[in-house]
Amino acid sequence: MKNPVFVALIGAALLSPFAAAYLAGLQRQTQTCSSNLRFLGLATLQYARDYDENYLLSKNWRDALEPYHDRNRVTNCPHSEMNYAMNRYFSGLKWPSRDTINQEDIEQAPLFFDSTLSARNAADRGESWPEGAAHTYFGNWKLRRGWNVVLGDGNVKFVTRKPKFEFLGPTVSR
Repeated sequence: MKNPVFVALIGAALLSPFAAAYLAGLQRQTQTCSSNLRFLGLATLQYARDYDENYLLSKNWRDALEPYHDRNRVTNCPHSEMNYAMNRYFSGLKWPSRDTINQEDIEQAPLFFDSTLSARNAADRGESWPEGAAHTYFGNWKLRRGWNVVLGDGNVKFVTRKPKFEFLGPTVSR
């Protein structure tokens, strides 16, 4: 009974449910934050539809989105110290048309992102991007660390490195 292979197999059999539960918990946390950001993305698209295809202003984005979502649930990540911030390059931006902005640029640019800022209407041009990863994702038998972002088209993406924060085009004065 002192065979090391036997001891290793017994140990693995006893510990594997705990490891699986731990990984499932990490996955749930990442999915909760991703779901919150998805709601913010959808709320932003609804806002743009109601306001002549304009993105909201960064100075009051949480206040402007309150009618479109459950504010207590989606405006920050419940499983990390991170809050969400808006990319200021989207502030007041006109929804893309053939004349103004390249649709591909909007689809790749972060609209909301995990942030170290704690202000109510946090917004910057990526300066508050956290140094360390905010979330752990387990997929394709790999454990990856990274961040959740909402892209300009409302889609949520898990990224493992900081995306580009760039000027997107003229804004609309309101």
